[in-house]
Amino acid sequence: MVDMQTVSWEKVLERIIDIRETNPNVSDIRLTEHDVASRIMRKENYMIALFNKDLLNLTIPLLRQKHIFTKDLEWNLSYCLLGFVFDHRGQIRKRFLKEKNKHVLVAGLKRRFMFMGLLNFVLAPFIFAYLVVHFFFRYFEVSGKNSFFLTQVN
Repeated sequence: MVDMQTVSWEKVLERIIDIRETNPNVSDIRLTEHDVASRIMRKENYMIALFNKDLLNLTIPLLRQKHIFTKDLEWNLSYCLLGFVFDHRGQIRKRFLKEKNKHVLVAGLKRRFMFMGLLNFVLAPFIFAYLVVHFFFRYFEVSGKNSFFLTQVN
């Protein structure tokens, strides 16, 4: 694990491809660098596709159709959508591939959104306090460095 920071991406790809080619249980389809990157970025690519195809409308009408996408919203969507669609191995759950499961899946997704909405409502004061403190310390450090350099120049 210590050498993880010093191993190049090419070396990682080479090792993954070698392991796959030497494993007799794997199909004969050759694994490429693009396949590895697509597998690693699978969940992120699905989230990007939801926005690119306008399946998620996160605009606020009162703010002149401004898009709001905070880190907190990203975590919530990741839990509600990606955690529901993908299993622990990063594969799409089999039940999503059958049309007959549509009503059950919609109900499950609705429950997840309701749960996260309630959880966010209960934790809102703590989240707000954390964000204020985080904002203060993050930008205080930046402004402190700038004022230090300004005093050194003068």
